[in-house]
Amino acid sequence: MDVHYLGGVLFLIGGIIAFIGGALQVLWKIIIALHQKSVAFLHSQMKYSMSVGFLIIISALIIARSSIDWLAIKTTLIHIPCVILIIIIIIRSFFYKISRSFFGSINAIISIVCS
Repeated sequence: MDVHYLGGVLFLIGGIIAFIGGALQVLWKIIIALHQKSVAFLHSQMKYSMSVGFLIIISALIIARSSIDWLAIKTTLIHIPCVILIIIIIIRSFFYKISRSFFGSINAIISIVCS
């Protein structure tokens, strides 16, 4: 059974664990926003589930390193949607502090004008 050409079943399991950890964190934030209550388990589980999930992903990549089709991965990454997302991530990481202060000052100006 060929689940994924990158790391197989182990990679899939690690991805699912990390995804569930992130989804529970989002659920925790929604509960806080809607009911102003904090469910400690939903918040504290993320550091463990994400760590375990990514550790399983890394171990899957190490185990399957000889059978990984790096050319297929490279071709997937240079398609248009991926390239656009990679460029956005790079720009966002370089200009994070600038954009944060820029949008913070715009929010301050809007709140002054509206009040």
